[in-house]
Amino acid sequence: YQQDMRHFGPFEPFDTIVIFCDSLNYLLEDDDVVATFSRVYDQLRPGGLFLFDVHSLFKMEHIFLQKETFASNDEQVSYIWNCYSGSRPHSVEHELTFFVQLEEGVYERVDEMHVQRTYDVAQYETWLKDAGFRLLHVWADFTEQEPTKESERIFFIAQK
Repeated sequence: YQQDMRHFGPFEPFDTIVIFCDSLNYLLEDDDVVATFSRVYDQLRPGGLFLFDVHSLFKMEHIFLQKETFASNDEQVSYIWNCYSGSRPHSVEHELTFFVQLEEGVYERVDEMHVQRTYDVAQYETWLKDAGFRLLHVWADFTEQEPTKESERIFFIAQK
């Protein structure tokens, strides 16, 4: 199934729902994150778990916007990735250009624009509690450590 996370379903209740790879950061309005949390809550069984990750404020403001250009030149896929400050608070516009090898010596150019936004950890925690969740754990950067001011990716586990 491919559905909008703000109002997916209806399905039979799940034991666990996951939203990874900074997918929530593509929701640009507060109300969209709130709607997603509410919908996830409704689709979970009692005691069900909700796991997700987001970019940190530090990553949005100090990594994406300080370096601005990322690039990779590999045999089959190369890319140029430019980052610009977005129009919303704590948002970034990613302008990506890929060169994908189709056959020997022939490359296809693919252009994409991605806009992402994040919020403070405390804001996510408030929205989770407002949706009815009990926050079980928050950690950072693929470790079991609590987030710091320089953490880049924040992980959450909440329970219905």
